[in-house]
Amino acid sequence: MIPISRIILAFLVYQGFLSTASAQSNWTARTSGTTNNLTAVAYSGTQYVAVGASGTTLTSPDGVTWTTRTPATTTSINAITWTGTQFVAVGNSGAMLTTPDGVTWTARNTVTMSNMNGIAWSGQLLAAVGAGGTIVTSPDGVTWTARTSNFGTTQINALCAGGGLFVAAGNSGTMTTSLDTTIWTPRTSGFGTNAITSVAYGNGIFVAVGAVGTIT
Repeated sequence: MIPISRIILAFLVYQGFLSTASAQSNWTARTSGTTNNLTAVAYSGTQYVAVGASGTTLTSPDGVTWTTRTPATTTSINAITWTGTQFVAVGNSGAMLTTPDGVTWTARNTVTMSNMNGIAWSGQLLAAVGAGGTIVTSPDGVTWTARTSNFGTTQINALCAGGGLFVAAGNSGTMTTSLDTTIWTPRTSGFGTNAITSVAYGNGIFVAVGAVGTIT
């Protein structure tokens, strides 16, 4: 277990701004080395990788000192996850990317041209979601398969995996779940017509948040 004194949380916002905090307090602004928008960050246990607009990719061993890396795409990268062996990232125009270390990136064949907004790893399977109700899945980040999401053309904003279940959520309060990433079942989210923007899992429950302060 990592001592709490060594846990660093990274928070990325507009125009390359980056800040870190130890033990969830006393946040400190860090130099990211870019003015591009940063959209997501993931941690492998030894390396942080941050991604963003125009294919921006940064790495850091400690959340303090960041190094700009050569991306495998020039399109915006919107989401990234760590699978235990590699980072897998997705972005605009169906971009799918993998890297074992955040340094050397490989662009993968895409099965969609939709802008992808989220990605999650269940421990066995990857799923990614995006515009136009797009859901794609992969066992390895290399070979991807398009799935029927039951979102129609409604944009999917967020995806979470936990407790043996995937939960996808998006605009107009739309939500679906899947045990195997193949069959997705529509659910009543409690959001009405409000957009759902993020979903997290912990302590055996999923929590979703969205427009006008909605939480379920």
